[in-house]
Amino acid sequence: MHDLRLRSYHELSGALFRQEAGWEVPSTYGPLHEEVRAVRQGSGVIDLSDRAKIQITGPDRVSFLDGLLTADVKRLAPRTSAYALLLTDKSKVVGDLRIFVEEDRMFLDIDAAEKDAILAHIQKFLVSDDVTLAELRPCGHLEVHGPSSDVVVSRALGLDVRPMSLDAVAAFSPEKGQRGYATRVQTLGEAGFVIWAPGASLAPTWSALVRFGATPFGRDALEVLRIEAGVPRVGADMTLGTLALEVAPEGAISFTKGCYVGQEVVARGTYRGHINRRLMGLVVDGDVPPSRGDAVRRGRSRHERHLVAHPESGDCAGAAPNRRGHARDDLAHRPRWLGPSCEAPSSPLRPRRRVADVPQRSTAPHACPRFRPLRCPPPLRPSWPRSLRTTTCAGFAGSRRRC
Repeated sequence: MHDLRLRSYHELSGALFRQEAGWEVPSTYGPLHEEVRAVRQGSGVIDLSDRAKIQITGPDRVSFLDGLLTADVKRLAPRTSAYALLLTDKSKVVGDLRIFVEEDRMFLDIDAAEKDAILAHIQKFLVSDDVTLAELRPCGHLEVHGPSSDVVVSRALGLDVRPMSLDAVAAFSPEKGQRGYATRVQTLGEAGFVIWAPGASLAPTWSALVRFGATPFGRDALEVLRIEAGVPRVGADMTLGTLALEVAPEGAISFTKGCYVGQEVVARGTYRGHINRRLMGLVVDGDVPPSRGDAVRRGRSRHERHLVAHPESGDCAGAAPNRRGHARDDLAHRPRWLGPSCEAPSSPLRPRRRVADVPQRSTAPHACPRFRPLRCPPPLRPSWPRSLRTTTCAGFAGSRRRC
């Protein structure tokens, strides 16, 4: 079992620890709702130094990763980053990661529980490409989230990060002779920053962030925040049995890049077919909150096998059929995908406005005044027999051939 290098700082803050992917990590520092509120209203800092960092060098690194990841790697400029998925040839999710780009190398930021599966998947395709993989350890990794995170990070790092665009990367020096990186992200529905440095513990950075107003929060609050934001997690919402289009966050898949592993199924589902299941939020009324893995049923039809419950309010996320349900308005921490007063949408990232106090109606399409059925496009080919479909060839007057 591994300990975080900042364990003593967490103990001084009153952290309770739990085991996760071979590491002892802080689960909470105090009341869960206070940690969540701190991130939603101010800023919070979390230690994720158990995450793995893989350095990739070699002249073929760009083309190699571009053929594996769903992000358009070849278009990433130095000092930028991107979130991406790794897929099987059937478009099933192997794992997710964040890629950081430098002039002569790239870095992969991987969750500790996914490291072995992702590295095995990458090594399987590494045959003749001139690419070298090296794990960097130890690496300090802190994340700051919340509306005031840019101000807190700027003061703690001595670097103005407020003008940074989303996914941009800035370099700083956490300690003498060391180099660190700060990246603007929005992974929990609020402004945020990923701060990491190879070979550094980031102890001075942690102390500065706390001193300037960031509240430490643990993995329990992180789970609450990600469910509220509609962010999927590998192992809970994404598995080898999940299609990428069912759960991929907005921007995780590039639909304009060239070929990559799993692209054929993604393209077919996007342009020619449809997806029967989507990750969506549900609000469950009841005295007992659902447990992880509980099924969602509509009549006798079983819809979902991987329900994930909000640890505090009982709200749920799962890859359920693309249907619309009604949400409660009395939640202590309303999920971001619900909005101030709305229906639970088919996609957590595209909330839909609700007409207040609408009387209960049948869910049949013809009975709902706001429902507009989709019109199917015309067939690609005429319905008459192929043998009768002819056209005159412009190059040969009077000649006729099959189209």
